[in-house]
Amino acid sequence: MFKFTSTGNKSWMDEFDEYADDLAYSKRASGISYTRQIDSSTCGRPIIAPKLTERIYGGSEAIPHSWPWQIFYQEEKTCANNKKCYGVCGGTLLNSRYVLTAAHCINNKTNPGAITVVAGLHNKELVSESVRRHFLPVRAVIVHPGWNPGKLENDLAILRLATPATFNTYVQPACLPGPDPRPGSTVYLIGWGSEMLNGQPHHVLKQAPVQVIGNCEKYWQQINNEQQICLGHRTAGFSACKGDSGGSAMQKHGSQWVIEGVASYVSDCKTEKDLPPNVYVRVSAYLPWIKSIINS
Repeated sequence: MFKFTSTGNKSWMDEFDEYADDLAYSKRASGISYTRQIDSSTCGRPIIAPKLTERIYGGSEAIPHSWPWQIFYQEEKTCANNKKCYGVCGGTLLNSRYVLTAAHCINNKTNPGAITVVAGLHNKELVSESVRRHFLPVRAVIVHPGWNPGKLENDLAILRLATPATFNTYVQPACLPGPDPRPGSTVYLIGWGSEMLNGQPHHVLKQAPVQVIGNCEKYWQQINNEQQICLGHRTAGFSACKGDSGGSAMQKHGSQWVIEGVASYVSDCKTEKDLPPNVYVRVSAYLPWIKSIINS
């Protein structure tokens, strides 16, 4: 997860200010739609339902395979002293052939063979779970043409799988937006990330409820509300962290789960009180680009 410096410590808005700010935010972000229809009636329907109330420190361990579109991204690369190491991220299965992740996860877009996508994964240390996992090689990496690593703008990439994923109880696609999440509404962050900035990624998939934060310029001066979405929990402090990059922020609409955001950057691995919220890419802003690739 990229760490960025925010505009400084500023207090969380009180209830009245939050309401006023959210109204202004909605007017500014004119491309955002709360009535957009979901394209498919079959996506975003887990066979094993997630449990949304149980909580532990840093969020909750997810019910195994209750987020069946979540994938584990691993890319082989050369590190210090010419040693082999791996970059890890999250991602979301959009259909049997394509995965959505963050552009900053990609070490070398010209070498897709270094990337492996693992679907059907929950506990990385549980050997008995291995029969449910799909190890999927990547044929091509398509990074958004507007990706700006200096400013972390347009932080999206699409992976084309060399072999299609097989859908079953443990592997299913998420829905593309759909309605945008309203300010103040709850979305769920999903990932194997650590619980502290310099910690190690977790071995089991975790989930955490957070709220959509309106008027994010209070915390991030460079924010683009139409292309990015700010998420946090001002009391519990739930947050994405190291290892969560590229993972999803999910919201339920009716009986379907929609990927509303892709993990991009944080200030710290906590979001309580006056700390800056996480910044995710707003997926709805990129629907034409995404669909032009995955529907071709």
